Amino acid sequence: MWSKSELPNLTTRLIGREREVAEVSGLLMHPDIRLLTLTGSAGTGKTRLCLQVANELRDIFPDGLFFVSLASLNDPAQVGPAIAQVMGVKDSGNLPVDENLNQFLEEKELLLILDNFEQVIGAAGLLADLLAVAPGLKILVTSREVLHVYGEQEYQVQPLAIPPLSRVNEYEPSELLRFEAINLFVLRTQAVRPDFQLTRENAPAVVEICARLDGLPLAIELAAARGKFLSPQALLNRLDKRLQILTGGARDLPRRQQTLRDAIGWSYGLLDEREKRLFARLGAFLGGWTLEAVETICHEPGEDNLAVLECLGSLVDKSLVRQLEPPQAGAKNLESRFGMLETLREYAQDKLLESEQANTIRERHARYFLKVAEAAKKGLQGADQLVWLERVEAEHDNVRVALDWLLEVAPAQAPAEKAGEYLLLAARMGVALGWFWYTYGYLGEGRHWLELILEKTGALTRWDKTRLHPVQAEAWFFAGMMARNQGDFRQAEIYCERSLDFCRALDDKPGILDALYGVGAVAWAQGDFVKARGYLEESLEVGAELNDTWSMARSYHGLGEVESGLAQYDRAATAYKGSLRLFRQVGDPLHGVFSMLRLGFLAWIQGNWPEASERLQESLQLFRQVRNNWGIAYSLMYLGGIDFDQGKLPEAETRLTESLVRFQQEGYRPGISRTLNFLGLTVFSQGRWREGVRHNLESLELRLSGGDKLGTIYSINSLALLSEELGLYEQSARLQAVMETYQEKVGTPNGNLYNDKFNDLNDKLVARLGKERFEQIWAESVNLSPEEVAEKLDFEKALTERENIQTGQAKNMQLPWFSGDLPAETEALPEKRGRNPQNRALDELTSREIEVLGLVAQGLSNTQVADKLSMAPRTVNVHLTSIYSKIGVTSRTAATRYALENHLVP
Repeated sequence: MWSKSELPNLTTRLIGREREVAEVSGLLMHPDIRLLTLTGSAGTGKTRLCLQVANELRDIFPDGLFFVSLASLNDPAQVGPAIAQVMGVKDSGNLPVDENLNQFLEEKELLLILDNFEQVIGAAGLLADLLAVAPGLKILVTSREVLHVYGEQEYQVQPLAIPPLSRVNEYEPSELLRFEAINLFVLRTQAVRPDFQLTRENAPAVVEICARLDGLPLAIELAAARGKFLSPQALLNRLDKRLQILTGGARDLPRRQQTLRDAIGWSYGLLDEREKRLFARLGAFLGGWTLEAVETICHEPGEDNLAVLECLGSLVDKSLVRQLEPPQAGAKNLESRFGMLETLREYAQDKLLESEQANTIRERHARYFLKVAEAAKKGLQGADQLVWLERVEAEHDNVRVALDWLLEVAPAQAPAEKAGEYLLLAARMGVALGWFWYTYGYLGEGRHWLELILEKTGALTRWDKTRLHPVQAEAWFFAGMMARNQGDFRQAEIYCERSLDFCRALDDKPGILDALYGVGAVAWAQGDFVKARGYLEESLEVGAELNDTWSMARSYHGLGEVESGLAQYDRAATAYKGSLRLFRQVGDPLHGVFSMLRLGFLAWIQGNWPEASERLQESLQLFRQVRNNWGIAYSLMYLGGIDFDQGKLPEAETRLTESLVRFQQEGYRPGISRTLNFLGLTVFSQGRWREGVRHNLESLELRLSGGDKLGTIYSINSLALLSEELGLYEQSARLQAVMETYQEKVGTPNGNLYNDKFNDLNDKLVARLGKERFEQIWAESVNLSPEEVAEKLDFEKALTERENIQTGQAKNMQLPWFSGDLPAETEALPEKRGRNPQNRALDELTSREIEVLGLVAQGLSNTQVADKLSMAPRTVNVHLTSIYSKIGVTSRTAATRYALENHLVP
């Protein structure tokens, strides 16, 4: 007789894994599956999951279940006796133990659980024999590698779920606890520190800890044990070397589970020498690799590619390497990628650094990814742009590792001449990635690498300048373009002009072409359109001389920006269309979209909303296809502006908010500041005055700090309008005086996007203040700088009064925009305070607003009103927004009714 074996005691409950328990249980109950192997890397919790499943199926198998731990065995011949011992099968002395087992199992229906099979993998044949003689037998195995037995079903145990790091702030702490990794960390920390709670303050650190530990249950439990003395942030700060800190597991656990290094070392010790060598060399990669990369970087001399492939496949089977998601259907020229968990990579990297081949492998790695970067430089401007985008994004971490090694590690270990070679390789890699960093939102990172490259190479005083200077000049150009898009115009101008000086001295025509465009781009961004035109026209000539169609398309786009800034909209459209045609000619699907975007912008500011919407929607769709965050943000900003013009304020706010978030993700300061202007006007028009003012003040601060001259004019314009709307007429007049003087100084013409909105503001201020007081303020303020007028801004009292009126806290208080209209003694008269609200609003309307309201009441569209009054359609919309606010209506119909009731229609 025999009895069912007891399972090991489960002293803690399983955290999460409900889906895995159900799936594994379902597979075991499937009639066609008799051998199920749970695979996964060290620390994924295979044994714990297996025991949970066994507990849930305890009563399913008539003849019981048996758990056999193989952790202490290393001889495959000992597996049979170990199984027999647990099952109580005695050695008869006449038959081998395997035959005794066969006889015992022939008629049984039971579940056999074998834990840690990876170190006795040679015994896999025994399992096949047992299954053949015992039709009622099922076997559940945990192993770090598959058994490769016929009929085996593999189930990969994945790490625990973790929320995306970029979205942590979107979750409440209670919501984060739904993620298994977070819940496990919190519960295990509470076991050593009962008062620990997940809060909004510590949640980001907890999530990052779990992410840095790859969601591995063992690693998380070891980390949580440190929570007795370390806060989550303090623990996170010490995780640069995970394997050193993740020690001190429970003493009743096997030694290999008491530290993460021991757990990984257990798997590493089972590899043969060839597998150990490849595993260590894979530590050179970060973020994954392709088979081609492994064959190029990790091979031994004389070793063929098939041998590398077989060895890599073996590491995949042993759960030390993972095959990452395969390319999506339709993707071109993309290989499958492989990778390893970061905890495993750290162990592999340590092994690589211990080897004599470490520098050889790192140099191979750097040179390989230099070739990838230089191929991508051309590819990112052609028809296969999306393919190269995906390739560079996939290898970006490897590029970072290579740059760090070339700039910091290798030069420190090499003689001077060799150190210079490494720095030149780094410079080539940096400029090869310039367009990728610039176009796809890595402005801060790209500029950091380029400035570091320029600093390091600048110290090579004895280096061959004919090799070094062309690369340095290109680095100056790209660093300047990135500084420009960060709103750092002063530094951008220095960098681009330095690039141009280098290239002219070298007579480097392609370099001159880039640098001319760079200087022009910085100039137009600051409103210096005359300077910009000169450089861009010269760049067009050089591009034609070199027959460089792509660069000519870029120059035409720049000239479109210049003409747009000068309010020469027909000429701007011609330039943009020429740019679009040439970009299409060379098959560049991205940069041509920017010209289409700007054509939509031109249609918008000229009041052609249908054409503008069509072009901008098409641009938005194309930018989404090529995943260009910068272009998406611009499209949304312009579409939000159209919504604003049409009075669709909630829709405008939605689009502008998304635009702002995307610009912030890119670190693109000109876009951030401009969107803040639009968004501020939008929320202000919806009665959220304080928020609207705050957005515009932030916009001005960004522009002043970055030397954005043209943007500063826009921000001052916006704040002047908001000041007038809040009744701060003297402040508004002061801003108008500074704006006009600064505009003349910068050389920006009238008639641009913002000036149309504010072209009658001075008339309104004269009406409010009186001509004498207005001229006095103007004379006092005209010589103030934008920085000086910014220091004098004060919205607080007006905002508080407006908010008090809204909430009913200020009784018998005049609306702020009446201040200065009436003498103080008149304001106090009861009959004045008690006037009909409609008549008070009528008193407040300016003569121009009454004209606009009267024409609207006659049924004229905004465009028709604009034609009649010789103003831009955008200006009509601004008037209507002001009118609606003053007379207390929200629709054109209500405004018409008001006009008829107050006899404003001729």
